[in-house]
Amino acid sequence: MAFEVRMVALTMVKADRAREFEDWVRSVLVPAASKQPSLAGRWRLVRAGSGQDPVPYAFQFDGSDID
Repeated sequence: MAFEVRMVALTMVKADRAREFEDWVRSVLVPAASKQPSLAGRWRLVRAGSGQDPVPYAFQFDGSDID
């Protein structure tokens, strides 16, 4: 049985900076990742909860060949 490799990177962001972090992801990270065809559809960002300080975010990367 073969398994897909998946990597998760957690990032903790102060609650009062969460909106700024999400804006940065949309305005900087998403456009940069879109220029890398090997990343297309292979990553996502999940906000893991609400009302927490710091706010946990999880970047999830799928596939074994992501550097």
